[in-house]
Amino acid sequence: MSNVMQEVLDLLDLEVIEKGIYRGKSVNFFGKNVFGGQVLGQALMAAGRTVEGRLPHSLHGYFLRAGDVTAPIVYQVENIRDGKSFCTRNVKGIQHGENIFLMSASFAVAEEGLEHQVEMPKVEGPEGIPSEYELRQKIAPMIPEKVRGVFMRERPIEIRPIDPVKMSTAMLPHGVTFMQNNMQAASLDHAMWFHRDFRVDEWLLYDMDAPNASASRGMNFGRIFTQEGRLVATVAQEGLMRLREVPEKY
Repeated sequence: MSNVMQEVLDLLDLEVIEKGIYRGKSVNFFGKNVFGGQVLGQALMAAGRTVEGRLPHSLHGYFLRAGDVTAPIVYQVENIRDGKSFCTRNVKGIQHGENIFLMSASFAVAEEGLEHQVEMPKVEGPEGIPSEYELRQKIAPMIPEKVRGVFMRERPIEIRPIDPVKMSTAMLPHGVTFMQNNMQAASLDHAMWFHRDFRVDEWLLYDMDAPNASASRGMNFGRIFTQEGRLVATVAQEGLMRLREVPEKY
């Protein structure tokens, strides 16, 4: 197991402070602010520690403030309901006495029932497709030096983009990126629905599209399939994509 994957597993192993209260470490993945995926993952782990015999089937989270990578995050879990089939939990992510993240998560017992799903897109790979890391190596010299180290950091999950040009979702139709000095970008909210069991150590296809951008926000959807074509999860995220005026230099 690589060191970076062990680092992720360590992040998800929360410290128990009190019943329903947990503390998680922070790691500098992408810069001075805590990576939103870290906060969401830790919050889901905290909620799951208060539930028995059920697995998460959906979550809805809001990123309220930027997280400080130099400080731990406290997660406070509120038991909303324990039903026969479903359990609901609310989670607050707290740092420096302020809420930086809010999440509602629902857990369900396993059931049999009617089934259907959309078809997986017909795409090549993953064999023979360059990895994201290989692609990043090619353009590393063009990345500003102050962010190059973060850009080239080893990632815990290998990604092989089918179309590397079309990875910026809602920004793509406008020809802009989050690395521009006049672009203010941030995750606003995130939702996930888990449909079927799957393994994270096997290849998964992540199919993304961005149906809308308006009011300085971009809407993005994603579907996750196994290699056999089973739809295992659906995700949705809205992000801030605000163009700012940059003062002219004289």
